[in-house]
Amino acid sequence: MDISFNIHPTIVKTGFTIEFYSKLVHTFTLEIYDVELGERVYSSKINTNKHYVDISYLKSGTYTVKLGNIICKIIKQ
Repeated sequence: MDISFNIHPTIVKTGFTIEFYSKLVHTFTLEIYDVELGERVYSSKINTNKHYVDISYLKSGTYTVKLGNIICKIIKQ
């Protein structure tokens, strides 16, 4: 299944928003991994077209965001 979405901003202080380009008909699992430690630091089910993710509690660094089979990176300041 193809999913098309946008994450903004990718350089983050407190959180980021995920916006899907088409209406969601399935629930997706969003996972965030700390690149340095290699461990999952966040997991949530998403079933809305716009979803805000608060990561203010995470330390500064690089994180991998995984949604379905798509992986991207964000930088937490």
